[in-house]
Amino acid sequence: GAKIQINAVTPGESTASVIASDAAFTVTVGDTATFLGEEPLAAPVTAPEPLPDVPAPPPTELAPANTPTGTLAIPLRAIVTSVAGTTATLGIGAADGAVVGAVYALPLDGNIQARLQITEVRAGDSLATLSVLHEGFVPTVGNTARFVIVEPVPLAPTTPAAIPDAPPAPVTIPAPSPVEANGIRIAPAPVASLSGATATITAIEGQTVVISAGSAQGLTTARNLPILREGAIIGLLRLQVVNENSASGLVLWRDESLSPIAAGDAVGILGASTRVGSPAIQQAATGTAPVATPVKYETGAANFAVPRAERAYELLAALAASGLIKSQPPSVFQDEGARRHNTSEDILFSRAHIAGFVREAMANSTGEKSNRSRAAIAILSQDFRRELIQLGETPATLDALRGGGSAIGVSGFSRATLAGGATGADSRDPFAESYGQRRVQSGFDTRTNVFGQIGSNLNFYGSFDSGSDIRRGTNTTSTGAFNSDVSNFELRKAFVSYNADKLLRGLTVNLGRREFWWGVGQFGTSILSDVAGGLNSLSTRFERGSYRLEGLYAPLGRGPAGQQRAFYGQNLSIKVNNIVRVGTSATILTVDDSFNPKYFLVAFSPLSLFLAKPDDERDSQARANAVLSGFVEAAVGKGARVYGEVLIDDLSRESVPAIENRTGLLVGGRFFNPKNPAKAGFTAEFARYNSYTYLPFPGGPSDTPDYFYQYEGAPLGHPIAPMAPTTAGDAETLRFEGYYMPLKNLRLFGGVEFSDINSGDQNTARETGRGFSRQLIVRFAASYNLSRSFTLTARAQQVRTDQPNFVFGEPSRRDRHYSLEIGRSF
Repeated sequence: GAKIQINAVTPGESTASVIASDAAFTVTVGDTATFLGEEPLAAPVTAPEPLPDVPAPPPTELAPANTPTGTLAIPLRAIVTSVAGTTATLGIGAADGAVVGAVYALPLDGNIQARLQITEVRAGDSLATLSVLHEGFVPTVGNTARFVIVEPVPLAPTTPAAIPDAPPAPVTIPAPSPVEANGIRIAPAPVASLSGATATITAIEGQTVVISAGSAQGLTTARNLPILREGAIIGLLRLQVVNENSASGLVLWRDESLSPIAAGDAVGILGASTRVGSPAIQQAATGTAPVATPVKYETGAANFAVPRAERAYELLAALAASGLIKSQPPSVFQDEGARRHNTSEDILFSRAHIAGFVREAMANSTGEKSNRSRAAIAILSQDFRRELIQLGETPATLDALRGGGSAIGVSGFSRATLAGGATGADSRDPFAESYGQRRVQSGFDTRTNVFGQIGSNLNFYGSFDSGSDIRRGTNTTSTGAFNSDVSNFELRKAFVSYNADKLLRGLTVNLGRREFWWGVGQFGTSILSDVAGGLNSLSTRFERGSYRLEGLYAPLGRGPAGQQRAFYGQNLSIKVNNIVRVGTSATILTVDDSFNPKYFLVAFSPLSLFLAKPDDERDSQARANAVLSGFVEAAVGKGARVYGEVLIDDLSRESVPAIENRTGLLVGGRFFNPKNPAKAGFTAEFARYNSYTYLPFPGGPSDTPDYFYQYEGAPLGHPIAPMAPTTAGDAETLRFEGYYMPLKNLRLFGGVEFSDINSGDQNTARETGRGFSRQLIVRFAASYNLSRSFTLTARAQQVRTDQPNFVFGEPSRRDRHYSLEIGRSF
């Protein structure tokens, strides 16, 4: 019989090599194999040994029957890609110059061990008859064969003529090939060259290599592709799994005289016409709309949305204002909030899309001497390093961007607004905008961003808003909100970021005032968002493989009742597969304690922050309060993302908590143009939080607003929380927002929101009457780009509120707001 060994596995079948067989036995289709056990894969291929020089006869003598005469560019070497009995497949095809009748030899130890003659030439490979000349020699996948001569193919089976052995000569047999750090077995191999279409190696995981091409580009499983570097063949990749626009497989061999195969190396794809996997930066003609940077959906975890609280959007706006990003105007990356973020007209991009914009700026930055552009690209190339490598950038290129020296930039925008409608001091805002996000009286606003790179590991970022009053009557309190503290100057961000790779690979440390967004919601999160603005904090981010762990410590200062407070947080997210991300967040808010060493240490460790809080701190006399949330996000199709969050509070391991669990739920879906999310998009989101979410314990000394999950008068989590206009109750919101770009410079926005806030609680210990305040909000906006820097925006909004303040029996009302705004990006 014969002994075979599996060397490639696909979802429906496996590929195996014959590693031993009886001389008279031939493996045929239909034979049954029995499992014997596991063994290490056969040794990697070795370099082809020298053959005796054979003078090439004239072309007319070489040409077999039915083959045109003339000079033949026949490949001098061929890789054995499969062996089945006396038939073998060679990794050369018609496009490589393979011809019927070509004879190849397999040398070993100075002797010719086997002879192969091509009998059929196909597009990507060739079939050959195999004749073993020395007993005991077993050809294996990956063997390199040397071209000898072209002979006519026999019409009937005949005994093949023996190829004379090469004269004895000293031969160095290479030792078993070592395993590199990336897990790819290597062996010496000849360096050839190949031109034509290529894909890009996007990732190397152990022995598996992932490339940016798939079935859409004509690839199939069990296909062998050359790995290229600067046009030279440095290895051979055998595909195992092929998706629509990506594929993965094992490296059969590589040239050990060169540096290891790495992400960014090319893979030859015969028959394609363009490079696959690299977003093409198309130069738009003067006066025409630029083409958006196309990024494939199949970039895995890179499809997860980047929240607007990240500095990436303002940095992209700076690059767009400088002309380095031509596919989008700066206004796409900026929000219209006054002093704080407003989510109504947000356009979210995935990590892959943002990496595509960074590549666009990099491609257009040749000769760019602006410190602002250099600083923005340096920061973004670090924040999105993994995605840039997946899209084809090399680590060496990215390292060069952040190099030594320093660069500082200033960017931002200014806006003048003419407001109409209900602009009085008692104007009723939507509950979601009760913390100073929208201007309801005429005035001006300016946002200024200052950022820079210092050396190769340190950068900084700052952002502040300033301007005139956003409403009549006051510049510190928004009517209908709970101590919303909206002033004419707001420092939103001011922090330094240190790349601590030298201490722990994947670690980044941030110190200063930052805005956070822990969760997957678009209009808010259940546990921590930027509704309350920036937090003065120390935070870390650790990324390794599929894991991302964040730690947070923020002294909140004195609360409404005058007690010192501190906030500790921990956020863990895990990429389950290429399209799903799950995570959990835990926070602890302490009162009468601005620093707790235990919570601080656990927040910045792999231990669970929620489990660090003992049961005896969960009663009505507790001086600390813990909240836990879980979330999931999935890219379910091209241009489709669904997500959800669950909030749980007062979990107990050993005792019954003094009050009911505080719970919340948020679910939503976002649908957008996958090639250009700024072209069109639609979001639907529902959130509900029960009675004591974000609220204090009932009774005892802990029944104080200092326990509220708020900062500077606004919730730390979702804006629709039981905070305004009541301090006891539950809340829910259902929201639909969409946008569409019918013309190259015109973008339309529209939305409907249903909100409901109830007072009282189901807990019988509270004897509070129930009431409600409901809102129906309808929004519309149209934005027109007058030029790359100037944008004209018109907005209209109606807010219908039933019982705005039911505690005092205020009658229902309807408020309409209108505004016309001209903005300039700089």
